[in-house]
Amino acid sequence: MGVPRRYETIFIAKPNLSPDDLKNLADKMRDIMVQGGGQIVKFDEWGVKRLAYAVKKHNQGFYFFTDYAGTPDLVKELERNLKIDDRVIKYLTVKIEDALHAESLQVEAEEEKAKEEPASVDNPPAEAAK
Repeated sequence: MGVPRRYETIFIAKPNLSPDDLKNLADKMRDIMVQGGGQIVKFDEWGVKRLAYAVKKHNQGFYFFTDYAGTPDLVKELERNLKIDDRVIKYLTVKIEDALHAESLQVEAEEEKAKEEPASVDNPPAEAAK
């Protein structure tokens, strides 16, 4: 199976996909990561950006960024799915860390989640709490 490591994957979807297709693609990739035993630290949608060069006749693409921990087998499965999905025009995975520190990863994941949650009366922004 392999030792868990830290990875970042960027994948680019076709720019003309409907919001539902983009959500389904993102959900599919999240599900693959979680079902494969991975832990997602950050999953961002960067939106439509211009490509440096045409890829599969597209000059723009919808960018997704994910930072996660998992095994090399998980990365293979994720990339296999990205490769066969017609909505994806390009992807790249980079190994960030060989040795994984589970405690620091959990803290980072919680910090990212806290950033994404909207401020409310019960949960004021960090700046206001100071």
